[in-house]
Order: sequence, then structure tokens, then C-alpha cells
Amino acid sequence: MALLGGRGDTAAMKRRFAFALLFVAATGVGRRARAQERHDAVPEPETTFEGHLVRITGGGSSRVVDIGCAGRSTLRTGTKLLVVCGAAGVVEVDLSDPSSPRRGGTMHVDGDATGLFLRDGLVWVEVAHIDARPLRLETLSAFAVPTPPTPERAVPAPKEALTHTPPSAPSLAPEELPSDVTKEGPSIVAPPRQSNLWDLSVATCGFVAFGTLGGGLLGSGSVAYRFESPFVLRASMTPFGIAAPSTTTTSGSSVPGGGFVQPTTSKGGAITVFGANLLLGLDTQFVEVGLGIGGATVNQNFAQRNAVSPGGGTPDTGAASIVEAARIGARDGLALNFESSAVAANGQFDLGYFVSSIQIPVSRTAMLILRGGGGRVGFAYGDVGVRVLVRGEGGKGTIALTGFAGGAAILVDLCSTNPDPPFASNCNTANLGGPSLGGAVEWKL
Repeated sequence: MALLGGRGDTAAMKRRFAFALLFVAATGVGRRARAQERHDAVPEPETTFEGHLVRITGGGSSRVVDIGCAGRSTLRTGTKLLVVCGAAGVVEVDLSDPSSPRRGGTMHVDGDATGLFLRDGLVWVEVAHIDARPLRLETLSAFAVPTPPTPERAVPAPKEALTHTPPSAPSLAPEELPSDVTKEGPSIVAPPRQSNLWDLSVATCGFVAFGTLGGGLLGSGSVAYRFESPFVLRASMTPFGIAAPSTTTTSGSSVPGGGFVQPTTSKGGAITVFGANLLLGLDTQFVEVGLGIGGATVNQNFAQRNAVSPGGGTPDTGAASIVEAARIGARDGLALNFESSAVAANGQFDLGYFVSSIQIPVSRTAMLILRGGGGRVGFAYGDVGVRVLVRGEGGKGTIALTGFAGGAAILVDLCSTNPDPPFASNCNTANLGGPSLGGAVEWKL
């Protein structure tokens, strides 16, 4: 019996030892697993609501998306961010490109969307309904004894009903959104401001010159960086161009003794026009104003031609300039843009150029553009174009192409005079202008 008791105690001790090992192994593995999960966890981006905008902050950057409704709460599932908007339903935001989130689809619900949750791998939307009934009052008889109302017993709702929608409710899985979804993007009239990107644009047109066998090329270009804060730094070439042929005329003049030198005219050569400047400006969603400095050609000098400047001489053909620019409206929506410069030439300030444009959205991918301008820098143009969005919605990676039709000209009217006898003048004149065709490309990086 003692031997049997010893063997029984030994077996019991072995079982307790095995259970202890299993418990230590399980707790150790659990701790390692939880530590690994905490190590591998990637912080979720933070979302804040600003009216109809949702700001997504993460990875050291912040992006704003116009969702078209007042958001209440969000649920992240994969590369989709689902936003609850009450009576407006649910809006999907595509986060597949973290640098350029964009609005995806929407789902309308029969009621008021109040929240989202996951169940069995599917996304469910909680919907609240408002019920109304007609009012019917009963009149008590004069002999009736009022019966005290029976207090109703409050029955608590099951916990399952408070946190889950019945299994028969429609699901809102991101992959199944197309069945109920209408794809919508930002507002075409007032899209949100895009920041932390480079904004490149080049526009040019070719024209033939009336009255001569000539023509030319006229264009402009700019490179801008739009900061996270409401500022923009922009370098631009406005304008650049070349045309031919020009005309040089030497006027008639008297000589001592009563003689007279007949005027002469010669044709040939090319004329150029150029301006470059650097601007720093305030850049918000609906207003942009900037101020900068630069330099430009001066191809027209009427004061010198009319001998207003005392003593004659050679006019300035280039000068420093002060440039101011402004935009009223959204950068990629309905807006009025204008830019002007003042040049310091021949001892005075004068208008260098004034250019403006109006952009009118007609759809999510097309926009009508009207442009025009000119000045003593030596150019003039006016045209109508259509801008087509090839890729993107205004953020990084956006590419847009524009085609123009109208008229353009490059102008020169400069005269130099001799203050001493025989008082001759030498004038270089050219008015090379005619119908034009052109195009532009915009690229955001």
C-alpha cells in the first residue's frame, strides 16, 4: 500500500508540473505576441472635421479632402476611410495614395447614419429613424372615474441590439460600394487648396503676321511651390517670344548749307520680347496676392519717339520691373487671375504689361479659359481655350492640358535721335500680329 501511495503521489506531482510548464509557456508566448503586436502596430492617421472638409494628419503631413457634408465619425478599413454624415449617409475617402487622398463614393441610407462598426469582416452602418404618429385625444365622460395610468415597465434593450445591427440589415463593405454608390469628387467651383506641392505650367502659341510674310512665337511659364502654411513662392517668365521680320527706318534730316537727306527703310532681322520675375505671396483657398521683382525688355517708347525727352539719345531697351499678381477664386475652380508690372525706363516708371484670365468650370474635367493682355514690354494677345483634366483632382500627380485659339502680336517701336546736326533719327518698328493657335500644360508634383 505504501508503494502504491508513493506511485500515486509521483503521478500527481508530474501532472501538476506539466500544467505549470504549459501555463508558463502560454503566458510567455502571449506576452511575446502582444509585444510583437505593439511593435508592429502602425499609428492610424488622425482625422478632424472642418465643416464639409476632413483633415487627415499622419506621417508628418496633413491633407484636406472636401467630402461635401458635415462628418460625425470615421472608420478606417484597409485603404478606405469611411465617414458618417448623418442624413447625407456615408462617404468613402480613398487613402491608397497617402499623399493625395480623394473622395470616392457615397451611400445614402433610409434615415440618419450615426455610426459604423465591423462584424464578421463586413462594415455595418448604424441608422436612426424618426417616427411620427397622428395625435388622437379621447374625451372623458362626465361620470367616468379617471383611471390612473399604469406605469410602463422599462425593458432594457439587449446589449447586442445596442451595438449591432440585425443580420438582415444591408452591409457596407468597401468592396461592395459600387452597387449603391455614385462617384463624386471635390466641388468643381470651389475645390480645397492643395499644399506641399510644386505647381508647374507652360503656355505658348504660334501666330502668322498680317501684312508680311512673317510670324512668331509667344508664351509664358512658371514654377511655384505652395507651402502647408498659406504662402506661395513663384518664379515666372512672362512673356517670352520671338518674331520676324522687323523694319528699320532712318528719317530725313537737314544738313548745313540747306541740303536734305532722304529717309531710308530696310527690312530683316528678328525681334524678341522677354520678362522674368520672382514673387512671394499669400495663398488661401479663395484669394492669392503676391509681390515680386524682376526685369523685362522695353520694346515701345513713345516719349522718345515724339522727342519728349530733352536732348534725344538712345532709349532704354530693358529695365528692372516690379510685379504684382492676384487671384480671386479657387486655384482649380472658378477664378479671376491678373498680373501687372511697372518698369523703370528712361528715368521714369511706366506700365510694363497687364495680363488677366478667367477660368469657368463646366464639368469635373473641363474648364473654359479666357485670356488677354499686353504692354510696352512688347506684346499683346487674346484667346479662348478649353482646359481638360487628364489625371488627378488637383493634388500631387495632377496633369491638365489646354488648347487656345485667338490672336497674338509682338511689337517694337523704338527711336533713337541725334542731338547734334544733322538731327537724324533712327527707328526700329514692327507690328507683327495675327491669328494664333496654342496650348498649355500643367503638372503638379
